[in-house]
Amino acid sequence: MPPSGTTWKLEGHTVGKHKVLEEYLKAWMPITLSKHGNVLFVDAFAGPGEYEKGERGSPIIALEAFRKHTKQRMMTGRMSFVFIENDERRHSHLRSLIEQRGFAAQSKLSVKTYNAPFDSVFPELLEILDTQKTSPSLFMLDPFGAKGIDYAHIKNLMERPSAEAYVSFMYKDINRFASVAGNAQHGDKLFGCSDWHDVVDIDDVKRKDFLCGKYEEQLRKAGAKYVLRFDVIGSKGEEYALFFATQNAQGCDKMKQAMWKVDPRGTYGFKSGMDSQLVFGQKDGLLDDAQIGRDVVGNFGKDRFVSIDEIDAFMRSDATMFHSGQYKKVLKGMEERGEIEIRDPGGKRRKGDFPTRREISLRFAAPPAQTAWQQSMQLFC
Repeated sequence: MPPSGTTWKLEGHTVGKHKVLEEYLKAWMPITLSKHGNVLFVDAFAGPGEYEKGERGSPIIALEAFRKHTKQRMMTGRMSFVFIENDERRHSHLRSLIEQRGFAAQSKLSVKTYNAPFDSVFPELLEILDTQKTSPSLFMLDPFGAKGIDYAHIKNLMERPSAEAYVSFMYKDINRFASVAGNAQHGDKLFGCSDWHDVVDIDDVKRKDFLCGKYEEQLRKAGAKYVLRFDVIGSKGEEYALFFATQNAQGCDKMKQAMWKVDPRGTYGFKSGMDSQLVFGQKDGLLDDAQIGRDVVGNFGKDRFVSIDEIDAFMRSDATMFHSGQYKKVLKGMEERGEIEIRDPGGKRRKGDFPTRREISLRFAAPPAQTAWQQSMQLFC
């Protein structure tokens, strides 16, 4: 049930979601604002901007990510923020916060709020995207429950190559839709199909994976080239999935890096939809290097030479939960153990160095052995 007051208690799972958003914005803003004159961030269900004890909500987190960024000098473009909140009290509270903190007066920054349903504002936002054409945009779609986001919204966004979506997927509410007469149409709008009704014939323990899998499938049908899924788990058992949909490999890679930066020791946890055995957020010192190696070997096999560029592209994609900042250390270890054969036509490569954009290729001799840490994780999960 959505809260009834203007503000409400901040839950641990929400903290996790916001930390990933903040880390992604820190990476996304300098990349996009150094290349484009206009960049757009839309918080479609913005809320009041803060929680009952004054903790920051997503609008303030996003605004401060821009204002406090250490790379302001390279961020030459104009950052436009759009915050949409249907509740009049919460919208008024948010506007007051924005004005009190001086965001509206900041240069290279525009802030616009709407006291209206997201669905009514969306056509105007699409016009802005079409006018700016290749300008990047990030839509945070985070409603209460499972109503408010339609498949048509996602499809319209994914038809625009520079648009990205960060979506909260409340599968427990959707599961209830399937069994409550008259509510199935809400799920039909969300999925853009009726296939999800098959959930009623599936065992309870498998329903979550079925619904999340179906939604990922629909995101790809809508045009998303890369789709990341991770689960947010609260200290009191609250649980839902977050999806990130983009056409951009760099965006996919930066989002994975944002997930990995979140400390798993808080009151929330992240699990990859690609591999339920590894919790996102492990510090680099705890990375299971052997799992990264198995992902790479499993993708390319051992019967051909592959370029560093090919491996780099794989690590940036949604085919692995790991990101591009993690694999070169693993390749270095594999070289030391004699697990890879390297071809360097120029003969200038230093041992342990794996530069992209050069004609260096390698072939895998054997998959790395499973570590004790990996084995313990499998037993735990």
